[in-house]
Amino acid sequence: MNNFIDKLSNLPWKKIAIGGTVAFVGYAIYFDYKRRNHPQYQEHIRERRRLKGDVGGSGSASNVALPDMRNNQEVQAFFLQEVQLGEELMSSQNPAHLREGAEHLANAILFCGQSEQLLSIFQQTFPPEHFQLVLSKLPEAKARMEKHLLETAAAGGGDNFTSSSNIVPIDDDDLE
Repeated sequence: MNNFIDKLSNLPWKKIAIGGTVAFVGYAIYFDYKRRNHPQYQEHIRERRRLKGDVGGSGSASNVALPDMRNNQEVQAFFLQEVQLGEELMSSQNPAHLREGAEHLANAILFCGQSEQLLSIFQQTFPPEHFQLVLSKLPEAKARMEKHLLETAAAGGGDNFTSSSNIVPIDDDDLE
């Protein structure tokens, strides 16, 4: 038995381990080279990034819980939160974050008492393409707000909650 253990200890284990590691790293480099040089690799990467950006940009702002329109403090807190989130996301260079920030700012515009003034501030503050993105998100945000108002009214929320708040709805004519 001692003879067998002596034979195992005399084998060049370090050389075998180094050779195996070199072979594995060489295979990984070869596989990566073949993958990157595939004709449709760049298309595949762009498609995955586009899909990831679409999925990531559509979740947060469209699923925001809208405030109770009868509670002015809740509406004001929601407005400030949306402006802050929107401005933070709009400062990003990521297109998914830009879209999400535009959705948050569109929500803020709809819940603002002086939406025309807020629009002019955003127009002066943001680059033209970012401002156009905010304008393009306004119809979606308006539809979400109208749906929320109808659901609140249907759930017994009262029929005079819009008259007590100081929210001015934006018509499509106001956007031009």
